[in-house]
Amino acid sequence: MKTRNQLIVVILIAITFCAIVAVYALEGGSEDNGNNVSFVIDENDVSICQAETSERSAMSSYDARANLFVKKALSDDDRDGDGVSTLDNCLKALRDRCPSGTDFPSFVLSYLQENLGYVSDQELYHSFDWAAYPIETLSLKEGDCEDFVILFVALMERGGYYCGIALFHDHAVAMVVVECDTSFSVDGFSPLSVEYGGQKYYAFETTENCPPGYTFEEYSSADILSFKMVSAQNCSFILKLSMFLLSIKAMKSIEGTSKVNLIINIF
Repeated sequence: MKTRNQLIVVILIAITFCAIVAVYALEGGSEDNGNNVSFVIDENDVSICQAETSERSAMSSYDARANLFVKKALSDDDRDGDGVSTLDNCLKALRDRCPSGTDFPSFVLSYLQENLGYVSDQELYHSFDWAAYPIETLSLKEGDCEDFVILFVALMERGGYYCGIALFHDHAVAMVVVECDTSFSVDGFSPLSVEYGGQKYYAFETTENCPPGYTFEEYSSADILSFKMVSAQNCSFILKLSMFLLSIKAMKSIEGTSKVNLIINIF
């Protein structure tokens, strides 16, 4: 009798598991459980994004590249129109799992650092340069620095944070308006922040286990060849104008104290 009951329990567990798998298959979704964060990825939306080959690269200028990355970050991820947003699912799951008293952008950064693996565009997409949609990176759990930055700022922008993308000659860094402690030293990394539009943006390095406010030493003193606000296009015209006027003042102070060169295109 005991053996029979154990067999029934095993069968019930197996049926339950199969039912869960069937539900996700019917909904075109999968579940991500990295770092105790569980959320549904709409694989139908991912497939639609993967089929798109246009506007994946912009090599004409750093400004064009930054604009492309911003466009990817702000793109609608509910491609099949079923009302399921992978990014919203991910954002909610991250908020639910963020420990009390922990800075949310820092928690998101640590999640991405722990769960995403660096793979070059050539190896992953068979292309010299390829800008992935945020949900593609979430689904594959792989990408390069640009893909990770696009995903991170997409989540930050949806979460209500002012954020931006800073481009260097061979690297991209996410920037967020949030206070970061950069008073301590970190081997191989140095603090990086930018005054822009009257606000201070701190670096969030997505490719390495690097604390908020820091990036690789080689980039902390290098020229920023393009900086774009990810949330700028969601602002009103008046707010954009005021930010533009403030950025002119900020640029003057930056030019006099560091090597940073900003290519500004708010409008």
